[in-house]
Amino acid sequence: MKLEVLRISSESDSTSGLVFDVTNGRKFLCYSLEDEYRSEKVMHETRVPAGTYKILLRKEGGFHGRYTKKYGPDFHKGMLHVQDVPGFKWILIHTGNTDEHTSGCLIVGDSQENNQLKKDGFIGRSTQAYKRIYPPIAEALENSGHTVAVLNGDIPQNQRENTVDRLKKGFINILVATDVAARGLDVERIKLVVNYDFPFDKETYTHRIGRTGRAGRSGEAILFVNQREKHFLRNLENSTRTKIEEINIPSNKIINEKRMEKLIDNVNESSLAKDENEENKALIIDVLDNLKEKYSMDDSNIAMAAINLVIGNKSFFVNDDDSWINKQNNTDRNRSNRNSNNRMRNSNRRNNYQNDSFETYKFNFGKFDGVRVANIISSICNSTNINGRSIGKIQIFNDYSLVDLPRDLHRETKNKLKKIKVRN
Repeated sequence: MKLEVLRISSESDSTSGLVFDVTNGRKFLCYSLEDEYRSEKVMHETRVPAGTYKILLRKEGGFHGRYTKKYGPDFHKGMLHVQDVPGFKWILIHTGNTDEHTSGCLIVGDSQENNQLKKDGFIGRSTQAYKRIYPPIAEALENSGHTVAVLNGDIPQNQRENTVDRLKKGFINILVATDVAARGLDVERIKLVVNYDFPFDKETYTHRIGRTGRAGRSGEAILFVNQREKHFLRNLENSTRTKIEEINIPSNKIINEKRMEKLIDNVNESSLAKDENEENKALIIDVLDNLKEKYSMDDSNIAMAAINLVIGNKSFFVNDDDSWINKQNNTDRNRSNRNSNNRMRNSNRRNNYQNDSFETYKFNFGKFDGVRVANIISSICNSTNINGRSIGKIQIFNDYSLVDLPRDLHRETKNKLKKIKVRN
């Protein structure tokens, strides 16, 4: 689905416009109101620059929570979030009446007053317009790609239950969850678990991968590991008494070969399938005869057109830059061949960088407590929202430990750090 906002009046405090669906032709949807144009952005008082932007469903944040409560989870699937606007972050399409409700976003309505006469602008029957235009846009977004939802400790219980129910029923295909929120999740459809950050202890790893392959079912888990975490991987293998198979990151060439192979297999299976529905057979034969007689298409052209319909409008082959894969592999090999002088220089550079972006925290546990690096990382990650890969240098002394953490931590996170208990 493709939308177009036609700005018809740009005044000192507001911008009035019309919203069209231009997917097939041009269909008027509603009126719009935005903030004024500014050559330099002022927070919450500047409309987005002209351009073409993608819209996704944002399933978190304050707006999402309020709209889910207001319209109900069956209606509201996520905020209409305008993506990748230069210099802007949270640009949403929502309800409101004047430019006091816009805050850089776009509000919609079914009536509009002349903003040349009313400088703040005014848009009426906003909820009515939103309830009408939202369902087809949300449906198009859910059908255009992967449907994703989020689970974390801040999500209310009723919203969590609704998300799990939608996952079970197939309305959601990807769930992004924290360790705590994912525990106890038992959904038969889950076939793959991706460990985005490293699980630094056996219990966390077991709980994560246990979301798939439950009750005798089959499933797979993928674990991303960087160079620094490789020795933690060996510790994890030892504690679980399981060898974790290493797989290479697939290049564009490998992905495209697999896609082509799958397409050929699907077409072949379809040709071998015995359709017992005589009505379907008659319909297919009728379509083929019409294409041949009316458009003079031969079998080859018909087959190409049919495959093109299956592939759709999206690019079938992956053409993204994958040079970083080879660079990563070369970096890993070169790292193992460096001499001690090179390692010392790199360590100094790293320490200089950490002095600028890290702050050192002291914890009252150390070697006498049997604490190891993995225990510290695991406890910090499980107790706070800090990603394991953002933790810097760790020094363990006899009765205390020093850990470098990002300098810009939220106050709430700092308070949680004071209460951390380390399991060994």
